[in-house]
Amino acid sequence: IKGKNISAEFIQFMISKNNTEDEPIFYDNDFVYNTEYWREKNISDADKISNILLNIKSDKHINEIVKIVRQELEIDISKNNLSNLLIKDKNVILWDRGTFIHRKNIKISYSLLNEIISYCENKLVLDLPFLSITGVYDKFKKRCLSNGIPSYTALYSLLRESKDTDLIFPYYPTVFLKEKYSW
Repeated sequence: IKGKNISAEFIQFMISKNNTEDEPIFYDNDFVYNTEYWREKNISDADKISNILLNIKSDKHINEIVKIVRQELEIDISKNNLSNLLIKDKNVILWDRGTFIHRKNIKISYSLLNEIISYCENKLVLDLPFLSITGVYDKFKKRCLSNGIPSYTALYSLLRESKDTDLIFPYYPTVFLKEKYSW
């Protein structure tokens, strides 16, 4: 296309006329691409790994994820490097020791989380210096399990993401009240 004196507007018009859901195409930097090819060419390994977890649909241990990533992406990645990538990924949540899940594969009971947050806040207001997530999880274990929260690590990860709370989660497995925690 480049050098053929064809305007970008004409190319966009032709794409819009020929674009289908089965074969989506678009124009980028003087080239016309099949969307799938463009994504493969331009997506980072971290995003590819995130997509792999999204497609798995359930939690997986890091050892299983390493095998899947090595097979699907044909890259040699260590367990430690992969763990670091997953921990930094905002779409991935630590679900248990060494186990990760994509956040879109979780159904969250916000009413249960809000109840747990209220429980923690009330306990900490009574002059407890901190709480351990293991005790909190034990208190709500049956309800957590029935709502798809399989471990205290999963609960801690979910609570850490809560924005409207007076709690702070500086290091696992402790829960503090913001106003009483000194850095």
